[in-house]
Amino acid sequence: MRYGLLTERQIEVLRLRAKGLTQEEVAEQIKTTRTNVTILEQRARQKIEAAHETLKKVEEIEAPVHVLIKPGADLFKVPRLVLKAADYKNIHVRMCATEIIGAINAIARHKIKGRQIVAPFKVVVTANGYVSIVN
Repeated sequence: MRYGLLTERQIEVLRLRAKGLTQEEVAEQIKTTRTNVTILEQRARQKIEAAHETLKKVEEIEAPVHVLIKPGADLFKVPRLVLKAADYKNIHVRMCATEIIGAINAIARHKIKGRQIVAPFKVVVTANGYVSIVN
């Protein structure tokens, strides 16, 4: 049986590992080898990561606010652009200006020199007000 992308066996392995069991202990409990447990866990985690990336991309596509930040823009003026675009769509942003700048620095640091934007990136705001920085 499958649960989304994961098999029943993969879910069982993840559940036991989340309880703190070692791979060897999981193998004993589900009557298989430690190598098989390693493979099951690794494939499950890869599927989960792919699902997260897919959801992130869908959220970006469906986001009602997209603000392209162009080279030459002042980093400290970006939050105002984002908040203004969100206000226009009647969306309450769940970050303050300082948090938006922090998110930009965390994700797009390589596109900033001092306070100046040197390479373009996008800031998106979901209908729920969550902000994402897209390289």
